[in-house]
Amino acid sequence: MLFFAACCKGQVSKNDNVHCSLQDRAGNLWFGTTGAGIYCYDGKSVRNYTLKDGLNSNHIWSMTEDREGRILFGTNSGICRYDGKSLTDLSANSGLDKTSVWSFYQDRTGNIWIGTGDSSVYVYDGHFFRNFLAGGVINKTHIRLNHIQKIMEDRDGNVWFASWNGEGLCRYDGKSLTGFVYDAGISENMVHSVLEDKKGNIWIGTRNYGAYCHNGKSTAHFSEKEGFTSRGIACIMEDTKGNIWFGTESGAFCFDGNTFTRFTTAQGLHENSVFSITEDKAGNLWFGTRDVGLGCYDGKSVTDFSDRLK
Repeated sequence: MLFFAACCKGQVSKNDNVHCSLQDRAGNLWFGTTGAGIYCYDGKSVRNYTLKDGLNSNHIWSMTEDREGRILFGTNSGICRYDGKSLTDLSANSGLDKTSVWSFYQDRTGNIWIGTGDSSVYVYDGHFFRNFLAGGVINKTHIRLNHIQKIMEDRDGNVWFASWNGEGLCRYDGKSLTGFVYDAGISENMVHSVLEDKKGNIWIGTRNYGAYCHNGKSTAHFSEKEGFTSRGIACIMEDTKGNIWFGTESGAFCFDGNTFTRFTTAQGLHENSVFSITEDKAGNLWFGTRDVGLGCYDGKSVTDFSDRLK
């Protein structure tokens, strides 16, 4: 099991969550919080980045790594970029203003898609930001793409948008932007997460109605009757073994294709509200929770690392 030696710890609040996470190509683990800035674990120690280090906000909603190995952080005030040495505020003169950046996705061409709280979706080529909806997109139903929690490109090149503002799930096929939710039999227009698994199934996490799985022809619904006890899905990810993981307000759930297994404080989580799940290169799963909680699952047990961040 890994060990943290913490340094440069920030002041945290019980209301702060570990909302997003990733492992970069160098092996560093990054954790973004909703109030305590960013934590980076390099395998030996933890460093905390906050306003004093150049962040434009301590509220971190999303993160991604670009092709040059730079880390982009979506904050309450736009985007900050870390180049390995310092943080730069990219929001100035970018057209993004100081909006909340809730999601990133890097497509197969290297462009980074950016979902915001109230300023639609932008595409960033490494130099310039452009408003996606202003680029000649066919949009017959006047979809606004506000409050985009998750963006994903599937194997066919379609780009999916999970909206928290009543537009549910939307799909862009390269020409047209259309709504997807009701046509697929989904009973919820507030969607937090979307994932394409290795088999090509589209998994959809909603606010009130649990998870759905669309196989291209039909849609299956997973809720209480399947042993999946939480209706609200904060995140979905697939591990290297093909298991589908769900972060919820009542713990983390693992679906192996047949049954759901639940992980809560009884199994070692710091809190039951799980907002982010990331798998590292060694196969460990990192769970980000409420109260700046952080747990690591090595396939056998969960170890709570939360005290290293406080």
